[in-house]
Amino acid sequence: MSSSRSQALQPHIALFAAAGMGHLTPLLRIAALLASYNVTVTLITPQPTLSAAESDALASFFEIRPQVKRLDFHIIPYNSPIPEDPFFVHWEATNRSFHLLDPLISSLLPPLTAIFTDFTVATNMVHYNYIHYINNKKNNYIHS
Repeated sequence: MSSSRSQALQPHIALFAAAGMGHLTPLLRIAALLASYNVTVTLITPQPTLSAAESDALASFFEIRPQVKRLDFHIIPYNSPIPEDPFFVHWEATNRSFHLLDPLISSLLPPLTAIFTDFTVATNMVHYNYIHYINNKKNNYIHS
């Protein structure tokens, strides 16, 4: 089988992590697992991150796994009427920015086979007709 034919058959999976280490950590583990099977993996990372811990985790992950592609998704700032909850503010800003994701996803090569995300952003994935799999953290665990 030629190299170009085998690349055409190789899946390209994007993983979209919502804000918070509890959402990011499982998707980083899934990304590492998929990459270990030579799957083309793109990690979509909302920017700015919610915390320094997320930024540090992402930097370490990409340093160790350069084969995983990084796609920064720059979200539109959101001024919440209830600014005390930074998770909610980040989640709302991400949801309000989903219309900006299509051109980024469309530019990926090879084209995506699927998008894997957690339940917090799944509604927008469905709304914008993205192919997706839903990761319910209570049911999907990857153990190293």
